[in-house]
Amino acid sequence: MRNPENNDDKRTVLKEIYVFLGILDSKAQGLMRYNGIILAVIALMVKSGPSVSLRLETYFIVYMTLASIVLCLFIVGVFWRFLEFVDPDDAGMEAELNLIRRVLFAREWSFQLAWWLAVGASLLLIKQFPEFVYK
Repeated sequence: MRNPENNDDKRTVLKEIYVFLGILDSKAQGLMRYNGIILAVIALMVKSGPSVSLRLETYFIVYMTLASIVLCLFIVGVFWRFLEFVDPDDAGMEAELNLIRRVLFAREWSFQLAWWLAVGASLLLIKQFPEFVYK
């Protein structure tokens, strides 16, 4: 992201970052719903009867899914600064811009890690699913 020259540019960059944060928030909510579906499938597998033995892969699926959900919770966590308290002619705008850039970077990283964990859990579930269906 470019370095803004004046306060109007800083405001524009801040608005763009907040748009990105909103998009990440929506994606994280969707990923948490998907993770909930994975956990529901695992619960059905476990509840289906004592004939289904829980393999180590099943525990990995559950732990990976829970870790993905926790990472998503960091993304949708409420941390919205209020720009009306920042004087645009002051250094506060620059401090706000630096802080919100760090927040955006941390949430992007969290989402990517959560997504890869969900992909891994999904692949393990797909591998294990035929065993469940044919028992």
